[in-house]
Amino acid sequence: MPKPKRRRFFIQDLNRKEWFQEDSVNRGIWYWTLKEFRRGPYLIKHRYATMATRGETPTLMKMAYTDTGFYIGETGWAYRCWKNRGITLFEPRVRKSLPGSICSVGYNPRKKKWYGWSHRAIAGFRKGQRKKLKNMPFEGKRTFIVKDPRAVAAAFAREVA
Repeated sequence: MPKPKRRRFFIQDLNRKEWFQEDSVNRGIWYWTLKEFRRGPYLIKHRYATMATRGETPTLMKMAYTDTGFYIGETGWAYRCWKNRGITLFEPRVRKSLPGSICSVGYNPRKKKWYGWSHRAIAGFRKGQRKKLKNMPFEGKRTFIVKDPRAVAAAFAREVA
């Protein structure tokens, strides 16, 4: 099957009505969704992004999101989490987060394992598993038994961020 031709960006596209601001975190950045489709447990959105005040040429960004609107990361990262680690449930580190927040915790239902990650590292945790206290944010003994794997994965993600 031949690859589809890339759509070129034209200056008149800057005047389209579909440009929007996604959240209050990235103020001044305007997005325009080119296409949106599903791959496994997440959505892929191809979007143009630009700073409207500077008149910059828009950049095409390929991003992965959950069904509820949480940002997973770029498409390659989401694909590796899904295929290599088996993560099918992506969640933000803090449970009561607004849509648009970043997912840094995920769950593999086959292995019953929670993963926590950041741009530097990824680690998996299972209930009843023994872990050493290398860079973990817990004090006391040298090793500990994981009682709440989701909380440990969230703590790991916070520490390596």
